[in-house]
Amino acid sequence: MKHIDWRATARHDKLITREFEDEKQLHFLIFLDLGSTMFGPKFDYALSSVVSLCSLIKGTNHNLTVVAYSHVVEKFIVPQIGIHELKLMLNLYDLDATGVQSDFVEAAKFARTQNFHHSIAIIFSDLDGDINQKLRGLDVLKLMGSKIIFVNFSTPNFNILASKEWLIEKSPTISYSTILDKVFSSLTMDEYKIRELKVRRILYAFDGDFVTIYGYDDDVVLALYRLMKRYNPKRKLDVFYNRGET
Repeated sequence: MKHIDWRATARHDKLITREFEDEKQLHFLIFLDLGSTMFGPKFDYALSSVVSLCSLIKGTNHNLTVVAYSHVVEKFIVPQIGIHELKLMLNLYDLDATGVQSDFVEAAKFARTQNFHHSIAIIFSDLDGDINQKLRGLDVLKLMGSKIIFVNFSTPNFNILASKEWLIEKSPTISYSTILDKVFSSLTMDEYKIRELKVRRILYAFDGDFVTIYGYDDDVVLALYRLMKRYNPKRKLDVFYNRGET
């Protein structure tokens, strides 16, 4: 009854009520996997997508945190009000993939210690390595009440096996055969599909989302926007949308 607009009701001769929509401020918690399976041009593309996403989120009224992790949290970035965006971008571009297997459980537990509950957690990673460890990390985020989006840079379809020229330029001390034999796990397509199904099941059980990136032609930011716009019906990340279309 208290939301009835009596003047409008009298003017139009029908019952009219005021409707209100929540304009709450969202918190984006971005996880970037620096582990060995993200090595190569795949990591460069993932990093570029994270930088673009951060730049667009910074143009809204929403909060942003970046957790870059390998076997430990390598970098923890919380942009502060008044700090120039360039500083954030430079901190991100300084990141590089490591030669060790990442531990997503540690990254998720770190976020919990920082009290980043009820965030929109966006994970830039793949399905290689210890899949059970990734699932345990998702459980930690679930208990934190986070909305989770897992962005999978698909190993079977993505050009992760860098050329020798790329390796010489980026990592002259690492031989090409070492990358092929030790860094990338040998997964069959069937095994990869089983892993994807496990991750999808745990995500969909608590209304999470799964995005597969197959290659450089996939627009990561646009794919994420199509998911995230429904999380806030009022604002729909208007700045995010307008910039993402250009």
